[in-house]
Amino acid sequence: MEQFILILCVVGAGSWAWSTTGNVLLTILAVIAGGFVGSLIGFQIHETRRMREMGFSSRKELNEFDRDMRDLRNMMNSALEEEMDRRNEEAQAEGYASYSEKSSAEAAERIRAIAREAD
Repeated sequence: MEQFILILCVVGAGSWAWSTTGNVLLTILAVIAGGFVGSLIGFQIHETRRMREMGFSSRKELNEFDRDMRDLRNMMNSALEEEMDRRNEEAQAEGYASYSEKSSAEAAERIRAIAREAD
């Protein structure tokens, strides 16, 4: 639906400018302006549909939800970064360059053990 609105605005603005002025430059500018307007309308349609799908009755509730989710994501990312820093420090204390190197070495050892058992 949003793409249809965008195309309709672009084509409509372009055809209107061309039929009115016959100037290529003004037609290009009208197409760009039509694309901008179509994008704004498409975004509003998208947000309204998203609001209904999530069961919110207003855009304010949707914005609050988005803000809360962004805050939660940021909190989780910082907690994960702290955990990775802790694991990297532990791996470096054991002589590895990083936790990734340590986990790769452990995985390779498990694969070798499985291969030995299979033989």
